[in-house]
Amino acid sequence: MNRNIKHFFALLGSRIVNLALGAFSVWLLARLLGPHKLGEWALISAAAYFLVMLITWTREPFIRFGTEEFAQNGDLSETWGSRIPLLICCATIIYFILITQPFDLLHLFFKLGENVWLALPLMIFSLWVSLDTQATLQTTSKMLTLSFMIVLVSGATVCFYSILYTLGVSWRVEWIVIGTAFISAVLWGSVWLYELFRNTSWPIKPNSATILQTLAYSWPLAPQYLIHYLSEWSDQIFLSVFFSQTEVGLFHISYQIMMAAMALTLPIATITLPKLIQNKILDKSYDEKYLNTIVPTTTVLWAGLIFFAVTILPEVALYILGEAYHEATAFIIILCIGIPGQIFVMLYGALFRQQKRLHVMVTYDAIMLTINIGISLLLLTLIGPIGAAIGTAISYLTYQLLHINGQRHYKVAHTKIVILFTFITIFSLVQAILGPELIFRISWFLASLAILIIISRRFTLVDKDTVGNLFSGKSEVLGSIIRWLFVSKTN
Repeated sequence: MNRNIKHFFALLGSRIVNLALGAFSVWLLARLLGPHKLGEWALISAAAYFLVMLITWTREPFIRFGTEEFAQNGDLSETWGSRIPLLICCATIIYFILITQPFDLLHLFFKLGENVWLALPLMIFSLWVSLDTQATLQTTSKMLTLSFMIVLVSGATVCFYSILYTLGVSWRVEWIVIGTAFISAVLWGSVWLYELFRNTSWPIKPNSATILQTLAYSWPLAPQYLIHYLSEWSDQIFLSVFFSQTEVGLFHISYQIMMAAMALTLPIATITLPKLIQNKILDKSYDEKYLNTIVPTTTVLWAGLIFFAVTILPEVALYILGEAYHEATAFIIILCIGIPGQIFVMLYGALFRQQKRLHVMVTYDAIMLTINIGISLLLLTLIGPIGAAIGTAISYLTYQLLHINGQRHYKVAHTKIVILFTFITIFSLVQAILGPELIFRISWFLASLAILIIISRRFTLVDKDTVGNLFSGKSEVLGSIIRWLFVSKTN
């Protein structure tokens, strides 16, 4: 089997298992806390993610330059030499903010008290370690290890929640946060330390030139991470202002379900960027081939899978969460609109990064945030909490379209992708209109699958050579079936 496709299926498999474990975690956490306490959990998470982004902006240049260094030299000494001084500076700033509490930050924006003095720093540390370890494994192309760790951490978290649920005691939110963060930090941290010492020649020597290179590459990332943060958490902060922690909890659980489904695209992005960088070095015209064959082929195959997931997601989510979260169903149905098209962000985002056009992505993020905040604030006052979901869905559709438009100079490829984006968007909107009735949703899914096959054959959306490269060896039979379904005999 092709090494890339092997890594893809390993990561996809881990994401699917992680999605199942995550669903179980969500169910346990929802039962342990209830909507109101879950809202408090969400606000602690919002505070942690706000502070940890002061460190995580350094991941992008780490992946970008670390991939090149590891491919050339087999280690990451120079990359770490430029990154560690930045990590120390960022960690010092976070410590200062936690100690001094400028503007009464935690209470004013997140409605948090002194009871989170231990839970919040530990969650920040846990988030940083987990994200950093994943970036390291991606940079060194250790996708199988990454796949295993994703499942291991999720499994350990499920075991922790299961024990708490079995004990049948009413637990304080901050203690559950501490336990969850501790498990994640220990597991991811062990791998991080191992990889750090294994792939680095000690002692490392900070180099001012590489530090400046890192800063020059990543300067757009500071506003980008702030924009991403507000895009993800602003609705929950607004809901806490206009309504109560119960509405925050209902939206939070729905949003996490949406993000879990979108995470199925991450294996594609994780594998695509390093390979895109390497192929671009060998073939300067690879961008056009990538957009004309790989992107539409990958999108069609993705659509066939994600259409089914979106179809059954509201019903499955309600079954998992229980009747206490019945009001979350409307949120989930609306948020599902943005899930299928996220594949475009992942595939086009890899190309923007390879082209070093991060400033363009920051602009798209800003537009997405403006639309999200503007529509959500307007609709929250007019139609209530569901307005936050509508604002989020519209902003995601806009974000996806902007990524596609940003590479429109590739004429042939652009036409194919516009056709796919239009169809995927229509599918999502119709599913939202049909509501929660499963029989209607399944019927539209089957009709959409047939339409997808027809337009793929009519507009040559699936490239048979790309399918052949992806599905070779033991998976060749699957590749033959895909070509028979989606590729016209005249092509």
